[in-house]
Amino acid sequence: GCTTICQPGCCDSRLVKGKILICDSINGQFLALQAGAKGVVFPYVELDTASVVSLPAAGMDPKRFDAIASYQNSTKNPVAKILKSDTVTDPRAPAVAFFSSRGPNVIVYAILKPDVSAPGVDILAGWSPVASLSDDPNDKRQYHFNVLSGTSMACPHVAAIAAYLKSLHPNWSPSAIKSAIITTVSDPILALASADFAYGSGQLNPVNATDPGLVYETTTEDDLKLLCHLGYGTSRVRVVTGDNNISCPARTSPTAIKDFNYPSIVIPVPPKSDSFETGLLRTVTNVGSAANATYRAEVVVTTESARELKIQVKPDVLCFEYLGEKKSFNVTVCGGNFPADPFFASAALIWSDGTRSVRSPIVVYTLPPM
Repeated sequence: GCTTICQPGCCDSRLVKGKILICDSINGQFLALQAGAKGVVFPYVELDTASVVSLPAAGMDPKRFDAIASYQNSTKNPVAKILKSDTVTDPRAPAVAFFSSRGPNVIVYAILKPDVSAPGVDILAGWSPVASLSDDPNDKRQYHFNVLSGTSMACPHVAAIAAYLKSLHPNWSPSAIKSAIITTVSDPILALASADFAYGSGQLNPVNATDPGLVYETTTEDDLKLLCHLGYGTSRVRVVTGDNNISCPARTSPTAIKDFNYPSIVIPVPPKSDSFETGLLRTVTNVGSAANATYRAEVVVTTESARELKIQVKPDVLCFEYLGEKKSFNVTVCGGNFPADPFFASAALIWSDGTRSVRSPIVVYTLPPM
């Protein structure tokens, strides 16, 4: 009963003081500190992230916690000791955290989300010394740093890299910077099924992003066409842009989304499709260190299901003669008679000049039934 509930009024501080308290939740640490306990043991299942606690603590998986609570209840004078923690490296790292939002993109099915992954777990971050380190009002420790986890920790990594790239390449557009980050990632990281919807193109690599070789750029006109196609209408687009001279066409192009010059390719297929064939247009700009450059295309399969697809790139060789030169190519993806429904397949298009690799994810998946 009261031995593990750890709620106000449930524990006698005269009995708790100087002892290790066993509580049925991590929030029991607040009462433990207030009651004068020297430590606390609680069940803890969120092994992906660390938590800062207000006193020495041990978070146990539920089965071990139950065994400890049983030992306490069945022993006249139970003894316990909380030892100094050891750091253990998880061989599965890096992996996508449980709290990270997954795709697919529910607004624009044909644009991959997330775009990219960044470190967001157990990050040493700035902290106000006025605030409690552990969210415990009785925790009076004051530090300028704390260990935090969340997408709010991943975001500063991406923002810093974008600012860094802008300082190195002041003439690059936002879409060029975004392309450089997406196409130069490290190897894809660990995730469950439909992994591209968990980590996007992969974990960002700031060093590679400084010299991507090629970038996929979008113009203001491209962005406006996309907004119009999504049904925003002239009045809303004018509010977004601040330009009252802009108007959406009476009919939007059916290729406005699939040919949107994004550095990833996503093909949503209606459920129970017998077969499909989709062609897409992409354009890359030479931003490498060499004016004369030749890039060759390679399609790499990243899931076994992608072997059932036929992916062609034409032309599969791009020859550049000057910096800033643009070249276009077509990607055709064919498939059908899927053995599984829902179907998910992942591949990648890689343009390489022998030194740089410009990687774009290719994802084919069946849309959920409407």
